[in-house]
Amino acid sequence: MKIAMSALVIAAAAGAANASIFFETEGNNTMGAANFVGTFNAPGEGILIDGSITPGTAQSPNGAPGTAGDVDWFRFTVTGNTTFVASIFAIINSNAGNVAPDSQLIVTDAAGNIMAFDDDGNQGLMSSINTLTLTAGTYFIGITGYNDLNIGGAGGVQLPDGFTGAGQTSGHNENWTYKLIIGLNIVPTPGAAALLGLGGLVAGRRRR
Repeated sequence: MKIAMSALVIAAAAGAANASIFFETEGNNTMGAANFVGTFNAPGEGILIDGSITPGTAQSPNGAPGTAGDVDWFRFTVTGNTTFVASIFAIINSNAGNVAPDSQLIVTDAAGNIMAFDDDGNQGLMSSINTLTLTAGTYFIGITGYNDLNIGGAGGVQLPDGFTGAGQTSGHNENWTYKLIIGLNIVPTPGAAALLGLGGLVAGRRRR
C-alpha cells in the first residue's frame, strides 16, 4: 500500500506546471553541505528527490560514543510568497529485522531557525509537512531517522545531527531508500506575473 500510494503522489508531482527530479549526493549531512535543488519562481513548481538514509553505530560497551547516522540536507530558493508542502516515502526498507522505516523532517530558514517539523504525519512512521507559508528567500529541508531530534528534550526540537535523542551517544539506526516530494506554489511578483501573462499571450498568438 505504501508503494502504491507513493506512486500516486509522485504522479501528482510530475503533473505540476514545472516539475523536476533530483538525485541526492553525499555528503550532505550538514546545512553547510546541503545539496542545492533549485530556484523556484512560478506557480505549480515541484521537485522529486531520490535519496537514502543510512544508520550510524551504537555506543560501545566501554562507553565510547558511536558514529552518527545519516542526515540529508537540501537547500532551495523561492522568489516570492510561497505555499510549501513536502512528504517523504520509504521505497526500499533495509532496516534490521525489517523494522518499519521511521523518518523525521525539518524545515529551517537560512539562519537555521526551525520553521516546521514533523515525525509521523505521513503513512506509517514517515513524515509530511503541510501548508507552510514562506516568503522570498533561501530555505533548508533536513531528513533524518528516528529519534534524532531530541523530541521533548529541555531544548525542544533541535537541528538533526545523526545521533539519537537519548544521551546523544548512539547514531540513529534507520536504513532505507526514499523519495521526497516537494510542492511549491509561488505567487509571482507583479512584474513577473506580467511577464508570465505576456508569455501566454505570445504562445496563444503562435498557436493561431
